[in-house]
Formats: sequence, structure tokens, C-alpha cells
Amino acid sequence: MNKDITKQLEKLSRYSIVDKKWITSNKRRLVAYMDQHPKSPHLIRSRYLFRLAPAFLVALLIVVTSGVTFASQYSIPGDFLYAWKVGVVENVESMFVIGVQSRANFEVELTTKRLQEMTELTVSKTANPVIVQKARERLQNQITVASTTIAAAASQDTGKALETAVKLEAALNAHQNVLTTIQEKVSEEAHSQVQDTLSTLQDTADDIHDAIETLKVQNEQSWVLTKTEADLKIEAENKLKSTQEQLDAMWNTMVTIEHTSDLSLEAEQNLEAAQEALTNAELLLEAEVYSDALLEIQSATQLISKTKALFTATQESGTIVKEILDVTPTPSPTINPTPTPPATNSLPINM
Repeated sequence: MNKDITKQLEKLSRYSIVDKKWITSNKRRLVAYMDQHPKSPHLIRSRYLFRLAPAFLVALLIVVTSGVTFASQYSIPGDFLYAWKVGVVENVESMFVIGVQSRANFEVELTTKRLQEMTELTVSKTANPVIVQKARERLQNQITVASTTIAAAASQDTGKALETAVKLEAALNAHQNVLTTIQEKVSEEAHSQVQDTLSTLQDTADDIHDAIETLKVQNEQSWVLTKTEADLKIEAENKLKSTQEQLDAMWNTMVTIEHTSDLSLEAEQNLEAAQEALTNAELLLEAEVYSDALLEIQSATQLISKTKALFTATQESGTIVKEILDVTPTPSPTINPTPTPPATNSLPINM
């Protein structure tokens, strides 16, 4: 682990971050953070590492709160801050990801970012073709990394790896759907660019789908080998409850979105199918067919993941994509207050 971090710091030390005054003014904040988070103080306080990249290390743990870093999160390839985003911020975040499963989730999150960027670039009228091609290659590489880390995570926990793989496939499918919709609304020149990106996503999506089917079989086999009927019952009951809560939350989000596109219609169909799967799971639980109940819950989880990814791909997209899709931003959900009991004759309390 220490060697891996050192290698990353060697790479990151090449970046010119901020001026010396900025480093000096934030040094106390770094020391305070280190005192509150003493998991690996020897790595940060190592003389060798400070000699290796003194400026970077002083900024290491506070860079994620800087204004530059916040602004860079919205950058895409070709923007001034994009090199900072992928070369510094994401490498810093990566250094503190511990565990194979956490690494798999992290790589899927990065893949989602690359997909978002690729979608924005694809419809941009000013994007440099060379930058677009490099972004497409970066996306392909990131999907490969995510798939590899999921495979590694499966050796420890097939069930969790399967959930992560489902999220990856959902993100890919969501952006395929967005781009397919966009393709019908852009110029002939942009049409071919959208098609190139769609082809890239389709090639990788097929491989990920096959990997998911394999993980499903492995997960079912693990149920047979490691779990009793009592264990399966408890797992099915718990997952049914948590998945139903997720579905209810998605329905609450759904009602805040104006249904103006085929994408919102698809999201609604996904949620209806997920509810049907959970209803089937409940019936199977009552019939004490726990393995089949878990399979129905798996299906519901996949549909919910697809819907979440679709919301992310549309509601968190850039201005250009939203305009093409005619997407209305999601307003903050309305919270229904608890009914107030009738007023009494007591005097009001001044707060």
C-alpha cells in the first residue's frame, strides 16, 4: 500500500499546484486534519515524501475543499481546469480508497464522470475532434479499469461485486439512451459523432452484460454452498425491505419531474416493472421459495439502478444536453409537514 501511494506521489509531484503563500496559509489546516485523521500519519509526515513533493503534500488533504477543485468538477476535456480534475483531484481521491470493493465503486464513479463528459463533448459544436477522440479513448480505458476492479472484488464478495457491476451497466445504458435521443435532434454533422460514441458504448456494454450474467450464476451458487434456508429467508426479508424503500424514494423523485420526454417515460416503466418484481418476491417469500425471491429482488434492484442512472444522465447533464433533451431541472422535493394540532389558549413561545 505504501509503495503504491509513493508512486502516485511521484507522479503528482510534477504538477505545479499553488503559490507558496497559499501553502503557508493552509499549513495549519493540514496539520489539524492529520491530527483528527491519524490513520496513516507516517505516510504524510515521512521526510522522504515531503522531500519528494513538498508543495503537493502540504496541499494534499485540503485540496479537495479548494475553490479551484470545486470548479474543476464541472470541467470537460478541453477546459482549462480539466487537467487539474483528472491529474490531481482524482489521483488524490484515489489514494485514500481502501479495499477492493471500495476501489470497484470508486472506479464506477469515475466511469460515470467520463460518460457525462463524453456526452457533453459529443453534442458540443466547438469541441476539437482530436480532444473528442482522446476523451473516447479515456472512457474506454476507464471502463476497462472498472470492469477489472469489479472482477477482483468478486473474489471477495460476489454479491457486492454484482451490485457494483449493475451500477456500471446502468450508467452505460443511461448514456446510450440519452445519446440515442439526442441523435434524432442534432445536425447531420453531429449525427456521425454521436454514432461513434454510441458504438464505443455498445461494444463495452455487451461485455459488461455478459460479466453480470456470470456474476449472477456465481452468486446463486454461493447461496447454495454457504447459506441455509434460514439465512436465505433473513437475507430476502432484509433486501425486500431495503429495496422497497429505494423504490419508494425513486417514485418520490419521479413525481417532481415533468414528463416531457421518452426518457422520463422509460424511467416510469422501469419503476413499474421493479414494483412488480418486488410484489412477486413478497409472494415467493410467503411461499418460502427464498432463492427465487432473491432473484426477483435482484431484478428490481437492476431496474432501480437503471432509473437512477437515467436521472443522473439527464438531470445532472450540462446545459447543451438539457436543452436538446428538453429536460426540466429537478426541483427540491416538497416535504409535507406533520399536521399541527388545533391551537390552544396557551401563549406563544418566542424563539
